[in-house]
Formats: sequence, structure tokens, C-alpha cells
Amino acid sequence: MDEQRLIAKRVAVFCGSKKGLNERYEQMAFDMGAALAKAGWEVVFGGSSSGLMGAMASGVMHQKGRLLGVYPPFLKERELVHRSLDEIYQVADLAERKKVLSELTIGSICLPGGVGTMDELFEMMTFNSIGQHNARFFALHNVHGYYDHLMRFFDQMADGGFVSDQILGRVVLEEDCQTMVKKIEHLSNLSGDH
Repeated sequence: MDEQRLIAKRVAVFCGSKKGLNERYEQMAFDMGAALAKAGWEVVFGGSSSGLMGAMASGVMHQKGRLLGVYPPFLKERELVHRSLDEIYQVADLAERKKVLSELTIGSICLPGGVGTMDELFEMMTFNSIGQHNARFFALHNVHGYYDHLMRFFDQMADGGFVSDQILGRVVLEEDCQTMVKKIEHLSNLSGDH
């Protein structure tokens, strides 16, 4: 398998380093990791074992999937690096983390998270809109309607002429993990190419 093929099946997953208050978040993070790994996707994420990141990584490992972490050592006081990483990319800061995440993947999935998760999503969308990354999808794992308000905000930005249809056409909003995987595979032109 060549390097281009490997990159073609890599997805960045952004999510909280905390579990959140809704009990469903942690289970759905695990389920999303498992669904991606089962479909043959390599998962690239922040590398932490904390919160939803840890739950998602556990789902990947449960299906014996491949897990790559992009981790700045200054976070070690707040978040432990996940022990089951197949590869770790050590970076100096969060800006470099986002750059490496974009270089290694063809799209991203956002699970519930806070401002760090939103920062990662918006940076990927910005890279795409200025031609520095050609993401095929920006998927929002809409657990219990978590991203409903963000989708309305995207519509407002589009109505105001501030975001292109090309970018919004790559946004996927879905709660079901299996359906999400099918949708990102369709957008990636990889469906059935395992």
C-alpha cells in the first residue's frame, strides 16, 4: 500500500479533552472511533487519553484500528498521552498541531467539544478556503443536537456572503456513526475501496 493510499484513508477527529455532562457523549465517541476503524480509516487526533479523546481512541483500539496522535509536550501537565498510539507526532504548539493534522488527513470529524475543538474545525475550514488544504469533508457528529446551532450559524454566514457553498457543501451533520462513515466515504470517493 503506497503513502498516497494511506493518507486517503486518514481522518482527523476533533473532540473534547473532557467527557462533558451528557452521558451519551462518551459512548458515542467510543462508537465513532470503532466505526471508523471497522471501515478501515486511520484516525489522527490530539493524542490524549483524556475525556472524549480517550473514549474515541479506545473505540479505535477495540476494533484494532490504527491510531496516530499529534501531541505538544506542554500539555502533559493537563492531558496524558494515549498509551496505544501506533505513531506519535510531537509538535511544538497548537498551531503546529493543526498544521500536521491537516497535512496527514483528507477530512475531519468533530465530536462534541469546547473552544479547542471549534478552533481545530475552523482552522481546517480556513485552510481549505484559502487553498492550503483540500479537505473533502467537515463532519459534525451531532450527538443529541450538539451542532444544531453551529449549522444555523453556518447558514447565517452563507446568507451574509461570508462562506462559500463549496465549503458548506463539504459539511456533514449526522448523529448515527455508521451513517456518518458512509457519508464521509461518499464525499471522499472511497466508498467500497477498502
